[in-house]
Amino acid sequence: MARKKSAKLTTEPTYLRRRSLAARYDVSEATIDRWRKERIVPSLKVAGGATLYSIAKCDAALGLFEAVAIAAPKLAVIVPPATVAVASTAINLNVERE
Repeated sequence: MARKKSAKLTTEPTYLRRRSLAARYDVSEATIDRWRKERIVPSLKVAGGATLYSIAKCDAALGLFEAVAIAAPKLAVIVPPATVAVASTAINLNVERE
């Protein structure tokens, strides 16, 4: 009788620590700290003092923001959607003046 091959379970973590979250979004750990302090991303304090971040909730929270390039091509700022139009207009005005 042939044995069935068992499917390998690949479980991705539901929560990440600061370093892993920073790597996921390609930002510094200081940026993650700032986002937490400004309540941009939700966090969870657990016993022992560790702070965990829900991947799904952080993805959803950061999905509300857009990255807008300002001045230099490599400089980007995350801003709420309401200010994107204003920032874009200001950037276009600066470019036209040059």
